Formats: sequence, C-alpha cells, structure tokens
Amino acid sequence: MAKQPSIQLVPLKCPQCGHDIGIGTNDRAFLCRRCLSLWGQQGAALVEKKVEWIRTDDIDCRYMPFWVFRMTADTPQGRIEDFHSYCRFIAFLETVGVQPNRPLSLFVLAVSLTVERHRLSVSRGFTYTQPILVPSEPTKGLIWGPCLDEQAAAAYARVIFISTLAGEWKGSHDFVAGLTLNLESPHLLYIPFREGSSDYRDAHEIATIPKKLLVYGPQYLQL
Repeated sequence: MAKQPSIQLVPLKCPQCGHDIGIGTNDRAFLCRRCLSLWGQQGAALVEKKVEWIRTDDIDCRYMPFWVFRMTADTPQGRIEDFHSYCRFIAFLETVGVQPNRPLSLFVLAVSLTVERHRLSVSRGFTYTQPILVPSEPTKGLIWGPCLDEQAAAAYARVIFISTLAGEWKGSHDFVAGLTLNLESPHLLYIPFREGSSDYRDAHEIATIPKKLLVYGPQYLQL
C-alpha cells in the first residue's frame, strides 16, 4: 500500500517565551510581540531569524516590515561593492563627497498589498536612497507581519535593483544581461511610518503606503 502523505503541524508558540507568535494570516515569518523574537518555519521546526527595529521619536508609530539584503553586484563596467561605487550608476555622483561610504543594502517591502507594483515602488525608493537607519529598541505602536519569506523577497531583488539605475544602464541590454547580484542572507527590518488620513509615510519622506492597499490591519505591540 502506498504511503499516505502526512501533514506536519507546527505550533505557533514562541520557543523563547511561550507566547503566541505571528501577526496576520499571511505571515511567512512569525514575530513574538512579547519578547520581539522572529521565527521562520523549517520543516517541523521553528528557526530564529534576525530582526531589527529603527529608532523613532514617535510615541505611537506604525512599523512596516522590510527584508534587507547586504549586497554587491558584478557588472560589465566593474564591481559595485558599496554606496559610493553604486552612486556611479544612478546619476547620484554629487552626493558621494557629502554622504559617508557604507555597505550597499537592497530593501524589499514585506507587508501584504493588493497592488504588487506598489511594493516595487516603495522598495525602489529605499534601495535608491540608501538611508542611514539607526537600530534601537521599538516603541509602542502598531505592527504588520511579513507576508514574504526570504526566498520570495530575493526573487524581487533583480527588478528592484535595475529600476534604481540611471537610464543609460538599465536601458542597455548588454549591461543588464551581464549584471550579477550577490546577496547575503537578509534580516527583517521594521521601519516606523507615520499615519496620515489616507496613507502611511516614513520619517525620511521616502515612500508612502496608501491604507487602501494594505490587505489586513496591524496588531499592537505588546511591550
């Protein structure tokens, strides 16, 4: 008799503190709102993931999840290995002498949206700007869970990165065909947004997320 397929049920309890984990029904990584640890499913086990929070002075903020990949890129015109070498390809040279050099990061918005192109727009804005973000302890506020896992986020990386490039590069078939992205394992980064009447906006004024595009509402952080 053929072996019947089995279903593995993983209890969504925090292995660290025993609290329920997860924010929404579409979560692909599970945050504990009590101890703030993050867990991913690996077979029948829960594996801890790295999560960071960005400092905010707002006492009632809205935290949006992003997967952030440290990266380099090999191109027909040379290697992109940091912020300053990246600026050569995005018509951003005037800022190289002003802003400090730093590792290059690629951002992928991980919240569940009804319009997928808006994920690309927000992710492009943060990747293009490369904001200097300071991690710290979170404050009280509302939070969304990540609807993308690391693999799904990585699938967006190439189109997001190419969209940030100057026209002469992203319009060149030879350049795009010869482009190779080297992505490190990502971590989940929670970036605070301020709530407006119809949207959410980050403190750096990089991106807005219309409320009507969010698939489900947030949950309170239980600090």
